Amino acid sequence: MRAIFKKEFLGYFRNMTGYIFLSFFIFVTGLYFSVINIFSGLLDYQYVLSNISMLFLIIIPLLTMNLFSQEKRNKTDQLLFTAPISISKITLGKYFASLSLLLIGLLITFIFPGILLFFVENINDFAFGRILSSYLGYFLLGGCFIAVGLFISSLFENPIVVSIVTFGTLFLFYILEGLAEKLPKDKFSCALFVGFLILCLCWILYKRIENFLFAGIFFLVLIGILVSLYFFMPDIFDSGIYKILIWFSLLSRFNNFSNGILSLADVFYYLSFIIFCLGININMIENKRN
Repeated sequence: MRAIFKKEFLGYFRNMTGYIFLSFFIFVTGLYFSVINIFSGLLDYQYVLSNISMLFLIIIPLLTMNLFSQEKRNKTDQLLFTAPISISKITLGKYFASLSLLLIGLLITFIFPGILLFFVENINDFAFGRILSSYLGYFLLGGCFIAVGLFISSLFENPIVVSIVTFGTLFLFYILEGLAEKLPKDKFSCALFVGFLILCLCWILYKRIENFLFAGIFFLVLIGILVSLYFFMPDIFDSGIYKILIWFSLLSRFNNFSNGILSLADVFYYLSFIIFCLGININMIENKRN
């Protein structure tokens, strides 16, 4: 894994990707810092990270578009996958290379809250805890999006296609909360939505195990549970679509970090999301190799 990490991380600086990423990230962060904190006289730096979270729509596709697609384009993917190293180590090496570049960018921008210390009359008034919480949330959110971009990079050969699909997927995460508020909130619509999710889950299960009978029985059992709940416990379906989508919303959890609310449940959710995306990626590549 160390060799893959070194190759990918140094690869960012063998071309202009790493320099463009760091320059753009620091410039935009500095611009928001100047407007929000310096010119406006506001000492709450966490607002900067909250406002620049939209940067992920640009920088994550830039970081991840070549991770696997470049291997396919250069016809080196088969050599890589037949090398005496596991797919999990290859995937983790590529993932941590991108994550490390994001971490470097965050560490450099840590100079901005340091500058604010010169303008604070009472050090006790400086919300250092909220700043650290915001940085942790920003880093975890970026880690989730990099995992998504890495997975998409393994699906396509063309990096332009990868970047567009990654942008669209991340954009969906950004509008998920607003979209949830616009969708129907009645019980029947929620039941249909859950039924659709069950169908998707069973289809994935079938593609994974290639056993139609088992997947079909599993589907009927889940649908039976769903129907029973709908008739005997209908209240749980009130605003159900909204509750489900909000639970999946990565941005709503990031808002907790930016507000200084450090919850182990949110940290665990982000880490679980990352592990889930990387696990799907590893599993999919393993199936292709076999």
